[in-house]
Amino acid sequence: RCRILKPIAVPCLVIFTLSAAIETEVKEWANKVKNAGGSIFQKVGRNETNHYGFGFAAPDGHKFNALLMEKGM
Repeated sequence: RCRILKPIAVPCLVIFTLSAAIETEVKEWANKVKNAGGSIFQKVGRNETNHYGFGFAAPDGHKFNALLMEKGM
């Protein structure tokens, strides 16, 4: 016996990554995001994988993260 299932809409999330050369650059971007009306959903710092950066959403809802690209990472 065969049943036809209705398609299910599955949300998709794309996060764009910005590459920083130094920690100061990451902090400057965080300040610019705040000043431009964006919202930071992951504060500046090191995450569980030891990457330094932060995550934010632009006023239009697009999500980004800014990461310090260190040697060996």
